[in-house]
Amino acid sequence: MPYFRTILVFSILSFLFSPAIVGQADSTAEQSSVFDPSAADYLWPTNASSYASASFGETRSSHFHAALDVKTWGRKGYDVYATRDGIVHRLGRSPWGYGNVIYLKHDDGSYSVYAHLETFIPKFNQLVDSLRLANFDFIVNEYVQKYNLRVKQGDIIGYTGASGVGPPHLHFELRTPTESPFNPLITNINIKDRVSPRFSSMALEPLGSNATVEDKKSVFIRDTWRRNGVYQFGTIDVAGEVGLSVDAFDMANDVGNVYAAYELSMFVDDHHYFTTRMDSFSYPQAKMMFLDRVYSILKSSNRGFQRLFVKDGNELPFYETNSTDGKLALTEGNHSIKVVARDFYGNQSELRGTIRVSPAKTDIRRETVLNPAQPYLLPALSYQDHRTIIDTWDWNNEWFRPIADDTLELTLRPFKPGANGVKYYIPPNANEGIELGDESYFAIIDSGWFPLFRIFPQQSGTWHHPTQPLSVSAGKRAVFDTLSVSFSSRELNHSNNQSPNTSSSDNAESKAIAEIFIGPNHAPLKSVLGLHYQLPDKIENPEHYAFYRYNERYKKLNFIPARQNGHQLSGYISDFGLYHIVADTTAPKLSTPRMYRNTRGEWRIKVTARDDLSGVDFSGATFTINNERGIVEYDPELDELIYLHPDFKPLKENRYHIIVSDRIGNSTEIEGTLSR
Repeated sequence: MPYFRTILVFSILSFLFSPAIVGQADSTAEQSSVFDPSAADYLWPTNASSYASASFGETRSSHFHAALDVKTWGRKGYDVYATRDGIVHRLGRSPWGYGNVIYLKHDDGSYSVYAHLETFIPKFNQLVDSLRLANFDFIVNEYVQKYNLRVKQGDIIGYTGASGVGPPHLHFELRTPTESPFNPLITNINIKDRVSPRFSSMALEPLGSNATVEDKKSVFIRDTWRRNGVYQFGTIDVAGEVGLSVDAFDMANDVGNVYAAYELSMFVDDHHYFTTRMDSFSYPQAKMMFLDRVYSILKSSNRGFQRLFVKDGNELPFYETNSTDGKLALTEGNHSIKVVARDFYGNQSELRGTIRVSPAKTDIRRETVLNPAQPYLLPALSYQDHRTIIDTWDWNNEWFRPIADDTLELTLRPFKPGANGVKYYIPPNANEGIELGDESYFAIIDSGWFPLFRIFPQQSGTWHHPTQPLSVSAGKRAVFDTLSVSFSSRELNHSNNQSPNTSSSDNAESKAIAEIFIGPNHAPLKSVLGLHYQLPDKIENPEHYAFYRYNERYKKLNFIPARQNGHQLSGYISDFGLYHIVADTTAPKLSTPRMYRNTRGEWRIKVTARDDLSGVDFSGATFTINNERGIVEYDPELDELIYLHPDFKPLKENRYHIIVSDRIGNSTEIEGTLSR
């Protein structure tokens, strides 16, 4: 039995069958007994290779990786096998996410998942196509257990591909009867691994408003080096409470892929402070990855620094900590730090260094309550200053601060009820107060002000900007922990009769009628926020307008679906940052269709469809050949729409009729004749 397997089985059983998890299971007899992932015999799921290209629990853009990815050497079409006997529980096709995916349910109630397939075996394809033809839908996510499609261990069920997200590979996922994913290595599934994990970098982040690292208030990153077989980070000066994180990775024999380190432990002066080891998680916990990792680094550089302390609001169950939850509130002087990284098979490496602790500086934050009887006339910050504060300052649940300037004083002023019981402030050049919500604040920063809106977990509400046609709404699951949020907008001077849609997202940006900035930019959201903007009355055809998330690194606009109520524009955002409001008045561009045979000899017709602003609405496209409507599949990487009909056999001359809209509703229609 490989290293850690005995303790793994015990730990995963303890986690999976804690009262909170068991409560999610149904009451069927097959799920009533305790599920032991080590008791079943699993078959390696493909003949593509015996190597992994990604491990369980790795960092992804918005969640933990829930599977073992199997390497397919950049190619498609390898056999995929049923890892155990079972019944086909669910079949899915989509251009996003898991792509073409098969879910098997096994006799003990557990599941196996096979994703990013090129295609299924013919029997499964026929069933999926018959379901899709009912409404001519490309996307299908169908529970098919009623069709009694049983498979035996080793049966071919599909073929590897690159559908959905990512290059060619097989996403092989195992789930408990409650559909919580667990590490396939806990079972008899093995990979060859005698390579120890490695440390790339470490980081320290201040955890209090008066804490510093190397005399700065920002996250401090240092690359590691190796000496005498041990990774080192030297000596780092800190003051106040800090938290340590590491960028560590693992590798295996014969492949160049990097994986997540399976276990990380931290010791301070030889005392255990923290251990993280992920054997399983539940899908409702997947976004806690934002708190398990250092989100500001993840967002800015896509590097997954794992925190070796429990961040406020983090509810993940797989930590072992001391009384401080791993946070380093150390006495003055030098303290030795040791971090041990292990892989699943017990190969390990150490990182060592010293933290030198000095007295913390006095907290520069001051709170002052306004006298409601004496309204305070406040000059406003410029829009760019507002953006700078939200985008570059260090924010926490209870405070925020400039990273570069320790001398700048901040005053956080809560609004208090006036004589009429409402909270208010006096905007610049105004004589009347404006009513605000119960949890509204503003901050004095030198000679400027900007509003802060406090959002609490399990609190819902809407917060209105006092001087701009902008508001933000939150549900009860919007934030992980108490968060101060600020937002602002500005109109941009563009003529309304100019079309904002061009062939370039940069030009589209220049045609935006307004931009909105909402932050703190380096804090994660647990769920979506509602964004609401009142378009100017002079705007014609408001139904053409939508929000677009602006990626400043890649100069790219991403469409946010919105709804209009008159001139009120509303949409949902999942991230802080910069948003533009742009009209899309140009329909998609379509190429001349082309007929071809795929690798299985089936006839297909495809057309290139491009729309550089709101994007192609492939789900609403209609594609008719010889008066026979077919399913329209979509390849987002190639911008191709593909006509599929199981009975299609081309004639010498084939009449086509295609209608494609963008996601705002602008439509293009083409028809003609295509020769075989």
